[in-house]
Amino acid sequence: MKNSLFIALMSILILACVKDKKTSWDTNFLAPIVKSELSISDLLNTDIVVETPDSTLKLIYSKELYSIPADNLIKFPDTVLEFGASLRSLELPNDTFTYNLTLGAIARAQGGLIKSLIIASHNSSMTVPQLNGLSSGNIEIDMGSLFESMIIDKGTAEIIITNKLPLDINDVDFMLNNASIHGGGLILRDTFVTIPKNTTFQKDIQLDGKTLYSDLIAQIISLNTSGSGAPVLIDTNAALTAQIIIKNLKPKEANAIWPQQSVIDKKQLVTFSLDTNYIFKDAILKDGAINFDLYSTLQDSIRITYNVPNLVHPVTKEPFKIDTVIPPAIANGLSKINLIYPMDGYQFLLNGYGIESYYSPKIDYDGSGTAGDAKELVNAFITILEAKIQYSGQLKTISVDDSIYVHASIINLTSKYARGHMGNNIEKFGPDTIDIEIFNNIRSGSINLDQVNLEIETVNGIGVTALATFNKLQSKNKQGKLASLIMTSNTMSIAKAIDMGTSAKPISSSKILNSVNSNITDFISNMPNKIIYDINVEINGIDNPSKNVDTIVNNPPNFLYYESGMKANLNIEIPLSFIVDSLVLVDTLDFNFTPEKNRGVESGEFTLFVDNGFPFNAKTTLYFMNDNYVIVDSLWSDQTIIKGNIGVNGKVVSSNQSQIKFNINKEKMDVIKNASKMYIVAGFHTFDILDPLAVHQKIYSYYTFNMKLIGDFNYVLSN
Repeated sequence: MKNSLFIALMSILILACVKDKKTSWDTNFLAPIVKSELSISDLLNTDIVVETPDSTLKLIYSKELYSIPADNLIKFPDTVLEFGASLRSLELPNDTFTYNLTLGAIARAQGGLIKSLIIASHNSSMTVPQLNGLSSGNIEIDMGSLFESMIIDKGTAEIIITNKLPLDINDVDFMLNNASIHGGGLILRDTFVTIPKNTTFQKDIQLDGKTLYSDLIAQIISLNTSGSGAPVLIDTNAALTAQIIIKNLKPKEANAIWPQQSVIDKKQLVTFSLDTNYIFKDAILKDGAINFDLYSTLQDSIRITYNVPNLVHPVTKEPFKIDTVIPPAIANGLSKINLIYPMDGYQFLLNGYGIESYYSPKIDYDGSGTAGDAKELVNAFITILEAKIQYSGQLKTISVDDSIYVHASIINLTSKYARGHMGNNIEKFGPDTIDIEIFNNIRSGSINLDQVNLEIETVNGIGVTALATFNKLQSKNKQGKLASLIMTSNTMSIAKAIDMGTSAKPISSSKILNSVNSNITDFISNMPNKIIYDINVEINGIDNPSKNVDTIVNNPPNFLYYESGMKANLNIEIPLSFIVDSLVLVDTLDFNFTPEKNRGVESGEFTLFVDNGFPFNAKTTLYFMNDNYVIVDSLWSDQTIIKGNIGVNGKVVSSNQSQIKFNINKEKMDVIKNASKMYIVAGFHTFDILDPLAVHQKIYSYYTFNMKLIGDFNYVLSN
C-alpha cells in the first residue's frame, strides 16, 4: 500500500584549499524529503477495491460468519461392552467303570462242596442253596485319563446293578474310596436291599463337596443270595454287573485334562444410546477402533473369538472378526492383554439382525430358525463373543474361583460417509464477534454511504436442510458505537446438498439485504471493525423428515461426506459513493533522514505540496516516529487542503494544489533527524452528513492525493 519513500540529499562538492586553520560557513539547500501518491486503493484495502467499467469503484468484501464441519454434525456414541464369566459352568466329561461278578467267581469265593457242584453243573441244572457273606475284594479304578484330583462342587455318581444270575441278590453293600495312597477317604457307600434275578436297579448318589483322586477303590463289601428252591440252569459266566458312572462334574477346583468347552458364548444386539439424536442406516468409517482388554486367572489358554457381522471389510466383504488367545496365568496370578483393532475403511451396516440377508448364504443370527427373515433395524448391530478352553491333553489346575473378563469398547468413530436421519439439533453460534477489515485505515469520522448490498451466502455440502435464525447482528466500530441490523425477516432457509454417489454437490443459498428489506446501509455506515453475532441453525429445520424406521431404511433423508460441511459467508458490496464528515485516514511511510547523512543540517523549512484530486477538502498532520513506532515529534497545520475541481457531471476534472509550510528550528530539527517513520493523518470533509443538501460523491479509480515534502535546509559546512 505504501509508496517507497526516498531521501534525496543534495550531493555537495566542496573544493577546499589547504589553509592554516579550520573555516566554516552557512548556506541554504533545497531538497525533496518525501513523495507519495495515494489513491483510494491506498486508503482502503487494495484487495477489496474493484474498478467498474465506468471507472467508478466499489468495495467487495467477504468474511466467514460460521461453519459446521461434517464431523461436528454427527457423532457416534462410544459403546462399551463388558462380559464376565466364572468357571462354575465348566464341566469335566462323564466317565464309566464297569465290574462283573460272575457266578463262577462267586462259587470259587464260596469254596468247598458248593464250589465243586456249581462249577461241575455248568450248562446243566441244579438246585443252588442260599449263599451268604460274599464280597468282591478291592476293585481298582484308574481315572488318570480324566483328572488327577478334584474338589467337586456339583456331581453325581450313578450306580447301576444288573442281576443276570439265576438267583435273587440281597443286601448288596457297595463302597467307593480314594486309594490309600491318597488317604483312602470315603466317597460313597450304599446298600441295595434286593435285586431280583434278571432285573436292573439304578441309584444316583450326590458327590457334592467330595474330593476325588484319579486312583479309586470300589468294593462290594458283602452280598447274599437267595436259594433257587428248585433246579436252575447253571451258567458260570452269568454275572452281577455293577456300573459306576461319574457324571455332571462341575468341580470347584480340579487338576484335570480339560476338554474343549465354551466359557462365554454370548450374542448381543447392541443399540446406540437412546439419547442420541442421530438415526443411522449405514456409514463408511474414517476413523475409530475396537479396544479390547482381556483378563484371565486360568492356568490354561483361553481362545477369544469376537465377531461383529454388521462391520464389513471394504475389500473382502467379510465381517469384522477377532481371533486371539489369552495365555495361561501363573498360579494365583492374572493374565491380561490389550488389543486395539482399527476400523477405518469398514462399512458399518447398522441394521441389527437385518444383516442376515447381507451374506450369502444367509445366516440365522436372531435364532428364529429361518435365515434372512430378520427385520431391518437402525442404530443397531450384533456382537458375538465366544471364549473357549482349548483341549491341550495336559493336566491343568482350574478353579471355579477363576474367571474371565472381557472389556470391549468401540471408540472415536468418525465417518467418511453416513446415511440416515441426522436429527433436529440446533447448532448455536455466538454470541461472538468476527473482525471486519474494510475500514482499518480509517481512524475516526463519519461516513454516509449511498448504497450497500449484503449477501448472507450459505454453501451447504451436507445432505440436510437447515433453518438459520439471526438472533443478533450488530456492527461495532473502533469507538465502540453499535448499530443493530434490522431485517424484515430474521430467518434464512438453507437447501441441502445433492449426493453424487462418491461425493456431495454443494448447494448455495442466499439471503440478500438491501435498503428495501433492512437498514444495512446504516449498519455498514457505522464503519465497523467487528460484527457481533448470535445465530441458531436448526438441522432439518425446513423439511423436518420423518423418523419412521422403514422410511429411513428405504429412503434415508440425510447424508454427509467427511470432507464436506456447511459454511456461511457475509458478502458485502459497497459502491464508493458517500458523504464524509471529518473522515480521518492514516498511513505510515518510511522516513530515512539519518544524522550520518545530514549532520550538517541545523534548521530550515518543510513545505508540504498536496495535489488533491479527491472531491473532499482535507487537513493533515505529520507525525515522526522512531524504530519502535513511538512518536517523537509532529507537524500540524489548520490550513485546508482544497478539494479537486468538480465539473457539472459531478466528477473531479482537475486537482487543486495546496502548500503548507512548517518552520523547523535547530532543536526540532535535531529530533526529526532521528526519526525513521512518518505517520500521515488526513482528515477529509465534504458536508455534515445530516445536512439535507449533502451530495453523495462517487469515487473514481483515477482520483489521487499526491504529496511531496520539500526541505529548505540551513547547513553549516566546515573544512
